[in-house]
Amino acid sequence: MLSIETRIKGNLIGFVYVHNESLVGDNEKGECIYFVEYHRVNKEPPIIRFSVRHKREEGAEKLSLLVYRELDKRLKKENTPKES
Repeated sequence: MLSIETRIKGNLIGFVYVHNESLVGDNEKGECIYFVEYHRVNKEPPIIRFSVRHKREEGAEKLSLLVYRELDKRLKKENTPKES
């Protein structure tokens, strides 16, 4: 399991829990599926859930980057005004 806190000036604004859902190298590409829960403080929705694919040997830093890129996409989509 990987956990990451996001703080601004010491104030917690969110935290991520990531855990591996597959056996190591479960498929031919050697990728694992990681389940992600991002918890937001004082925001709606308070929890965003998704999964990412990652090669374990690429390391935790790369996994963290994948998580935040996917989170960024989802937050942009959430904040895009809907046309009437």
